[in-house]
Amino acid sequence: MKDAVIIAIVTFAICMSLAKTYAKKFKYMVNSNQELTAYGACNIIGSFFASFPSAASLSRTSVYVNAGGRTQ
Repeated sequence: MKDAVIIAIVTFAICMSLAKTYAKKFKYMVNSNQELTAYGACNIIGSFFASFPSAASLSRTSVYVNAGGRTQ
């Protein structure tokens, strides 16, 4: 259980640092409470369907942004 908590904290820290990096670049706000709630909901609901945990990836995000991808 202790290892799972540590992994969750590190994963969330990576996701937030990535979100804040691109939020600064594209001039939008990131709410860490909203992000934590979203990750928690996705991972809890996904656990009922044997899905992979959601997380962010710097390499995939960089390729997506450099290719001109946008969200929202």
